Amino acid sequence: VQRGTAQDDGPVPPPVVAAPVPPPAEYTVEPNPRARHLVGIAVPSAHDEDISEHHRRHARGHAARTLAALPDVEVAPPHHGPADMAQVANARGISSYFLECALLSHTVDPQGTHIAVSVVVIDARTEDVVATLQGRATAPGPGSVDQDELALEGALDSALRGLTRFLATRR
Repeated sequence: VQRGTAQDDGPVPPPVVAAPVPPPAEYTVEPNPRARHLVGIAVPSAHDEDISEHHRRHARGHAARTLAALPDVEVAPPHHGPADMAQVANARGISSYFLECALLSHTVDPQGTHIAVSVVVIDARTEDVVATLQGRATAPGPGSVDQDELALEGALDSALRGLTRFLATRR
């Protein structure tokens, strides 16, 4: 009896296909009534063909969670651009900055996974570049999604330490 015909014993089951890794969810925003700075984060650009959409979304989410943990920062909703942020910040009397992150390089060698990032800080009101921050990190061990994420988070943390110092000098 041939499957998929009137003489078979049922429909042909679909082939089993491995499910793709879902992209990280967009970050959620919590209002911070003590915020002195509103910070928005663009989806990072990729300057290396080994950097995937998953890496880019993971980087944005990690940056948002890191900044949301700062007591004087409120992270803008993911869909807000610089103009939206400036309007909200002006109404609240706080500063506003927009981050454009770039994932510059991703290499894997016997020492581990290496990632380098750049973070450009833009004043949302004037659209002037006010700082450029760099970060690099290595996650030891063989290349894997976990090692990629660990190195990416380390590189972002390194760059965002500079943002913390920058914000401390602002009103």
